[in-house]
Amino acid sequence: GKAGGKQFTVTVFDDFDTIHVRVLGDRKSSQTGPEKRVAFKVFKELPPSSEILDICTNLISNLPTLDEPQVAILVSEDDHVRACVRPKSSESLEQAAVLRQPRKAQLYSRSHGILESSLLENRKVAVVGLGSGGSPVIIELAKAGVGKFVLVDFDRFELHNIVRHVCGLSDLGRLKTNVMRDRVLDKNPFAEVEIFNTNINNAEDARKIFQ
Repeated sequence: GKAGGKQFTVTVFDDFDTIHVRVLGDRKSSQTGPEKRVAFKVFKELPPSSEILDICTNLISNLPTLDEPQVAILVSEDDHVRACVRPKSSESLEQAAVLRQPRKAQLYSRSHGILESSLLENRKVAVVGLGSGGSPVIIELAKAGVGKFVLVDFDRFELHNIVRHVCGLSDLGRLKTNVMRDRVLDKNPFAEVEIFNTNINNAEDARKIFQ
């Protein structure tokens, strides 16, 4: 079917050079309106390359006219993908290169023989304090393949943190727990991350977290 049953997010980088499209899941019509930026269709087998542009043009023609990127995505039942992008309504549609989020088995494929990430997948690590010391530790653990995290901090990311922290200006004002959860999921989208926005010096809160 088309995008009627799915909800998407579209993020644009580098003046339309790169566009990230993520499927959030099935859309509930009572909560959101019609999809405006992504047209989506599944085929048993992908059509020939010579037909891709025409099919995508037809799909995007069913979307409202917008002066922002719109994407047509074609997916086959054997999991191949093609995509076309129209950066603005006044510009022509063109085929785009597709880079897909890796499957879980592929994520650490280049680490085999160096890091046995499969041994760490079910390990849980708690990190208390997500500042200049804790934040790089979390990133390295995520890169190594640790699959479960408990992140604890009550503070927000502030200006004086920038030069010492793995995060930057775009994260100013955010809770450190939320920022570092996002960083972990950027490295390993299959990780499980629990966050606690609390001061660990509170004994009662500490018992709840580490019971």
